[in-house]
Amino acid sequence: MNLNSNPERTPRRTSTHQMTAFEAAVDYAERQDIFLYFTAFMGIVMPAVVYFLYMKIHNYYQKKWKREAEIKELEKLKKKKGKNMKNSNLKKVINNDIEKIEISKMITLNIKIFFSLENEEIEKIINNQLKLLSSYNVTIHNISTMNVDEFLSFNGLCLFIIESNKDGTITDDILWFFEILQDYEERKEKLKNINYAIFGISDIKYGGKIYQKSGKFLSSLLYKLSANSISPIWFGDLNKENGISEQLKEWLMKINLVCQKQILLRKKYDNIVKEPLDILDEEENDIEYDSDESLEDETDEEDKEEEDDEENSEKDYSDIDSSESDDYENESKKKK
Repeated sequence: MNLNSNPERTPRRTSTHQMTAFEAAVDYAERQDIFLYFTAFMGIVMPAVVYFLYMKIHNYYQKKWKREAEIKELEKLKKKKGKNMKNSNLKKVINNDIEKIEISKMITLNIKIFFSLENEEIEKIINNQLKLLSSYNVTIHNISTMNVDEFLSFNGLCLFIIESNKDGTITDDILWFFEILQDYEERKEKLKNINYAIFGISDIKYGGKIYQKSGKFLSSLLYKLSANSISPIWFGDLNKENGISEQLKEWLMKINLVCQKQILLRKKYDNIVKEPLDILDEEENDIEYDSDESLEDETDEEDKEEEDDEENSEKDYSDIDSSESDDYENESKKKK
């Protein structure tokens, strides 16, 4: 760039023209290229100024939005903590006044146990383990002599204890019951009022197709009829070291836990409090129940595990449908 003044750019004026001070300054700036330097300077400085202002404003709003998000998160945690505190206080009141809150007496949970056994010793084991369900109204029925009409209209809990024999055949005492359920399936009728759980008894030495055959087939039929399974089918193995007694005890303890949860969930609907406490009345005015969510917070993980197990078991049921149905039809033809 030529820094010397350009004589060609010097304006031509007559000698008679008298320049003012302003015109003289402009003329001087033009001859010295001052405006050119100023434009170049502004072209360099202005982007830097704009970028600086942009970063200042950007950082300001970033911090503001982050602070607002943290405040919202703290408010959510505070609300959740408050709800959990209210729920824990309510549970403490129930535990501390257990004499006045008689859950198992105020709500009678009816349970029917249906069994089909090859071994009489197992029936004695069942009778010995029934003390685990002593807080409920429990009745025992042999499937060979059960009243089907009572079963179909029963709204309580049905527990099936089914033993599979080593021959892989379905015995007469339970075959007729399977035929009735299959008739319902063919008519596309549903048994949505039936709540059930199944404890199968067999020996793993019998082999894959024979092992737990009766229990699996019953589970498959009830699943197709849209009955409600409260627990995945439990396989009691005669070949295990701990024996059927301990396995049955473990299963009944799990059933008892499920029943207790159901009773707790029904407490606000069925007036289980014998004499309502003043403190409970005060807290009921403050607590908003979200469809029993407050009473399920501490059991979410356990419920999810049960749901996963139930989904896996239901998949197993569907896998054995075809083979079990074929075996069942052959069995029926032989009996006829």
